[in-house]
Amino acid sequence: MHGTPGSNDCNKRHINLKEAHEIANDSAFSRLPVFHERMHNLIGILNAFDLLDQDMDNTPITSLIRPAHYIPPNKKIDDLLKELQQGGLHMAFVVDEYGGCIGLVTIEDLLEKIVGEIEDEYDKPEKSYQPYAEGGFLVEGSTEISVLNETLDWDLPGGDFETIAGLVIDRLEKIPHPGDQIIAGPYRLTVKDSTKRKIQSLIVRRLEDTKNNNPKKRGAGPVTMQACRATFTFRRRYRNRRIMLP
Repeated sequence: MHGTPGSNDCNKRHINLKEAHEIANDSAFSRLPVFHERMHNLIGILNAFDLLDQDMDNTPITSLIRPAHYIPPNKKIDDLLKELQQGGLHMAFVVDEYGGCIGLVTIEDLLEKIVGEIEDEYDKPEKSYQPYAEGGFLVEGSTEISVLNETLDWDLPGGDFETIAGLVIDRLEKIPHPGDQIIAGPYRLTVKDSTKRKIQSLIVRRLEDTKNNNPKKRGAGPVTMQACRATFTFRRRYRNRRIMLP
């Protein structure tokens, strides 16, 4: 696998090999930034390939941590590219004047700035949702709510979160299991796939669609004068007749 994770996928230095294996599998990234005590104190990189010949036990990952390469925010792109290539490095951590990490840059980021977007067989398609059964949509948990509201003309509520998975976790106050549901405005959100760390995919359906697909839940329509006259005619015509059952 290629790529680098965001802050939610970073390792803490004191985790063990078993936990590192799980994080690498869940994130699907090949290089994981490692921090110490706080997120902005990034100290190195854990290469997922280094885990392949390691046992999944409680041994700390300390010996596998590769040194970090730090750069200032005003580093020029062409200079950094040469620097990383000469050092055989794949990424650099950007630090501010206080030494805190404010971001990371990969060789792929630099090349895309120079030659444009680069796609390979590991890149995910831009569309993170697709039509699902019964008028619903299958949505990746990492999809931003603003994207869904804009592209699909939805009206999902916002809050202290950015993604649709964040909305569900905010409502349930836990990492949900497959089958867990919430109601958010006119939508029912059902968790389809999840791990113990995150929601991978959800099924989203409008509540109106669910009601319309179930005739038993339809309410009676308004009573009209035509309906009243038809009922009266039927009763008057058949009130003196008996219905014989076989």
